[in-house]
Amino acid sequence: MTDFSRKKINKAKKNGQWDAPKTPAVTEDQIAFLSSLLKVYEPDYTNFEAM
Repeated sequence: MTDFSRKKINKAKKNGQWDAPKTPAVTEDQIAFLSSLLKVYEPDYTNFEAM
């Protein structure tokens, strides 16, 4: 491991990022909800569905 990496890890441990909870995964319900909101906006809806 490089010195740069060790410094980044130490910084994250000191400022709390190291132990911070991870962002939860996006659920299928959330995707469906967003999709329903975007249906009236083209080409946004088409682009979203393509992802």
